[in-house]
This record gives sequence, structure tokens and C-alpha cells, in this order.
Amino acid sequence: MLQETFKALLITSLAGTALTGVLTLFRPVTKKVFGYMWHYYIWLAVLCVMLLPVRFGVPQISRAAEAPQQMQVQTMQRNEPAQTGFTPSQTNAQAAANIAMTQRIADYAGKTIHNGTNILAAVWLGGMFLILCISMAGYARLTVKIHKKSDIISCPELERYTNKKIVVRECETLSSPFIMGIIRPTLILPSIGLTPEQLDNILRHEMTHFKRRDVLYKWFAHFVKCVHWFNPAVYYVVRQINIECEISCDLSVVSQMNQDEEKSYIDTILSLLSSKSKNIPLTTGMTGSKKILKRRFTMIKNKKATSKIMSVLSALIAAVLLSTTVFASGVLSDLTTDHYTIDIRNHRGEKIELNNKPFIENSEVYVPLRELFEKMGYLNSEDSSIKWDNGTIEISVVFENRPAYYGLDIGKNWLRLAPPDDNYSVGVAIEMSDVPILKGGTTYVVLNDMNYMMYSYFGIRDENNQLCKLTYNVYEKNGTDVTAQIAAATEAKKENGLMKQPESTAALFLDAFAGGNFEKMKTYCTQSCIDTFFGDGYVFGMKRAELVNVDINETEYAKSSNDFNILVTVNMTPHENSVFDPSQTSTSFYICLFRQPDGRYLINEFATGL
Repeated sequence: MLQETFKALLITSLAGTALTGVLTLFRPVTKKVFGYMWHYYIWLAVLCVMLLPVRFGVPQISRAAEAPQQMQVQTMQRNEPAQTGFTPSQTNAQAAANIAMTQRIADYAGKTIHNGTNILAAVWLGGMFLILCISMAGYARLTVKIHKKSDIISCPELERYTNKKIVVRECETLSSPFIMGIIRPTLILPSIGLTPEQLDNILRHEMTHFKRRDVLYKWFAHFVKCVHWFNPAVYYVVRQINIECEISCDLSVVSQMNQDEEKSYIDTILSLLSSKSKNIPLTTGMTGSKKILKRRFTMIKNKKATSKIMSVLSALIAAVLLSTTVFASGVLSDLTTDHYTIDIRNHRGEKIELNNKPFIENSEVYVPLRELFEKMGYLNSEDSSIKWDNGTIEISVVFENRPAYYGLDIGKNWLRLAPPDDNYSVGVAIEMSDVPILKGGTTYVVLNDMNYMMYSYFGIRDENNQLCKLTYNVYEKNGTDVTAQIAAATEAKKENGLMKQPESTAALFLDAFAGGNFEKMKTYCTQSCIDTFFGDGYVFGMKRAELVNVDINETEYAKSSNDFNILVTVNMTPHENSVFDPSQTSTSFYICLFRQPDGRYLINEFATGL
């Protein structure tokens, strides 16, 4: 969770920095066209972009049923013809070793990046809380100091500017007036014997800050700075906000003043300067550095009114800048997040919260091996353990006093059911749904294989006497449930694997034939077969066919050609316009298959004799 939050923050920080760069680049133009009120509030757009993560999806082809292809080399290894016995041939052993080595190297790099991101995220969080604590402590010290060194006074002149309750304090240790506090605003006045004219100018200035809620704006800017403390751009933005705040406030105050009143206003500011003058964070200060004061006085003398047309134009440009940046940030966030989420549920339908996210690879749902064993309580026994040794995982679990051993290897799709020794036999291992994968330092296996190790091996059943199993739901980013599509893709993958054996293709075809699923039957046939033998509701003159017997000549297995012929006997329902007698209920015919370039066998034709 922390890592995901940090990644989202980096995107918003990048978007805010980009907007800051654009505003700074075009500032020589905008300062001649737009007023300082615009320059003051435009930074609020930057702060919002940096703090509020959004995500916009871009039009794209649905990925729900697609199998990610990062692990194609492993799939190629799986799809090779099965070897006799457990021990692979020398060629396959070398290929498996190369695959395992490649994956370990890739995993080491991925694990380093993953751990590095976690460390950076932790440093960011610690730095943020440290800066927030330091800021709060400093503000608390200021509040205590003011309460000790100041007295509450009556200021009836405030009623000319606001009817809201504002506490007024007079402080001997401060020479410049300011407002502090959001919930309980307090006006601090220096105890230097102010003239009525000076007090009036001070109240005009500070009440302008108060009405514009500038203290709240500064608090918000400071919070964003604490969150993005690692980004130099945010310090520049906060500095610009403080400068533009005072300039825009000055121009707002003097907008209705004549020349003499402007001079009086400037003189008041100058009279407040002293060695004690300094900027106090999270407050509004009437004075400042000599450089900033010179700039403020120049702006006052050169003030000019902004036309209504220019005001509308400036608002439109600000809206365009904000919306464009937010959209770009949202799209970038969308592109850097997962396209789906997967919920894993136990046999009771309860969601299992996993720190290591499940994912889809080669149309299979992969789950974290160790974490699921831990979550489901299989490692609670002292005799249970999971050991890792250079890509080999050995698992010993005890369920209801029944021990089990599983051994598996990264990049290999065999699950050993007995501890390794020098003489493997076919009976000590079963083929897995797909190879185990290393990701982010975590071993993942296919959910079906996890179900076998947890439930099927032990024969664990529910109250309906059905084998227990873990289930899953897959959701796209917009919340759409695409579990059915994923299940269909997984089933298609399994069928493609089965169809590399001609007998399996024939069996799948006849199974669909028995149910009258003609569209499904077409998936096991070549286009030539479909064009020649398929009609409206029948195939090869039959509306239904149910397998009775299979006869395969041994010479078919010895052939070097790509064709394969199977003689089948079926119970069938003849079509009205077929050559079969209407009363005929069984027949025998040949299913002639042809091996495709991808290794699958498809039915190419049907024949009554060869």
C-alpha cells in the first residue's frame, strides 16, 4: 500500500513540476497581460495537481482475455512433446537451466527495484512526518510566545471592515502586524503607538488577507510542501505564493486609493520596518525584505486596472492549464497502474487479503505460494516449512496430522510428491498447470496447482461433498467483472495444449458433437473441413453423435507425416437429407486430422474408409 501511494505521489509531483515549469516559462508574457491576482491564485492549481491523484483511462483494446506474453519462453518449454519418465532429455535440461538462470537474473533486478522503491517510500513517509512535526512544533512555540508576550485589546475600528469575531492582540516583541490562525483568527499588532492613519492602513491590509482566506491558502501550500518535501519545485511554488500574496493584497488595498493615500500606505509599511521584522511562516506579514518591498512599491506606483475581457481570458487560460495538467496526470497514472485486480477467495467464499498481488500470466491466475500457505494455516505446525535453494522449493506441510511433501522448481512444470533421490520414476511427480514464476522476490504458482496442494491432495471436501478449492474474481480498473473471460481464456489454453495430441482433439470434437454445439465443433476443424462437411444443424450427415468406441492403428503413431487417422464408432441421429437410413442409429467413420504449424491437430476431413 505504501509503495503504491508513493508511486501515485511521484506522478502528481511530476505533473505539478511540469505545470510549474510552464508557468515560469511564460511568466514574462503573463505578467504583462494578467493581473497579480491571477499570478497569485494560479499556484493553487499547481498545489491541487500535486496533492490530488486522479486517473483517466485511455481507449484501448480490452486486456481481460489476453495472456501477457512476458514469459513466452517458459510456455514454449511447456509445449514441447512430453518426455518419457520424469527426467527430461539433455537438450530440455539445458534449456530449462538457461530459462531458470535468465529468470533468476531478471528476478534479482526486479527484487532490487522493488526493495529500493519500498525503501524510498519509507524515507518519504518518515521525512514527511518529520517536517510536519517540526512545523507544528515551531507554530506551537510561536503561539505560546505570543500568548505570553501579548495582551488582548479592544479594536472597534475592525467593525468598519468585518462583522466577524477576530481576536486582537498587542505584542511588544513584534514590530510587524499579521494574522494567524484558521479556526480562531487572531490579529497581532505591534505596540509602537500607531496613529489612526497607520492603524487604518494596517487594518485595510490585514482584513484583505482575512477576507481572501490567505492564511488557509498558506497552510494548504505548507502541507503540500511537507508532502512533496523531496521536490525542489514545491519550495519555489510556496515562495512565489508568499510573494504574490503580499503584492496582490497591496494592489487590492490601493485599487481605490488616490495618490496621497497610496503614499500614506507605503509610509505605514516603511514605519513598521525594524531589525525585528521578519517573515513568520503560516501567517500574513505586512512587511518583508527590502528587495520584496521595493518590488511591491513599484507595483503600487505602476498599478493598472484589468479589463473584464482580460479577466475572463485569464480565467479561461487558468482552467485550460489546470484541466490539461490534471488530464495528463490522470492518463499517466492510468498507464502506470495495473489493468486489473484479482480477488482470491477461500472455499467458504471469504476474500483472502494478500500483500503480494495475484496476477495473470499465460492465461493463468498466479498466486503467492508461501503467503497463501501461511494465510490458510498450513504452516502453523512445527513440522511444516518451505525451503528455497537456488530456484528449487521444497514444501513440507501437515494437515490434520497428515503430512505432505511438494517439490517444485522455478521454470519447470513438474510437481514432485516425494523428496528427491537419485531414481525418479513417473509416479512421483505430476505435471503442473504451468511453471512456477519468481516475481519481486516471491514465488508464484498457478491457482489450480495451489488448489491441488491444499485441497485435492488431502481430499478435503465441503458440506456438499465437493472438493474444496480457492476461487478468484478478476476486475478491470473500471470495476467490470471479467472473470468469465479469463476463465474462457484459461480453458482455451488448456484445450490448445490437449489438441497437440490427435486423440484429444477427436475426443473434444465428439464431446461437443454429443451436445450439438456446432460452433464449438468448428474450433477443432480446419476451414476446409468446415466448408465441406458442416451444414445447417448437421455435420457429415449427422445431427448428433455420441462416442461408443475408438480404434487407432498402431502404425499411426509410427508415421512421420503430419496426418493422423482415428476410427470411431458412434451412436447418432441422422439428418433428414443425409445418405443414412432414417432408422439408423449408429455408424463408424474415420476422423482424419492434420498437424498445424503450432503443433495442434485439427480435423481436416471425415471418411467412411481409407
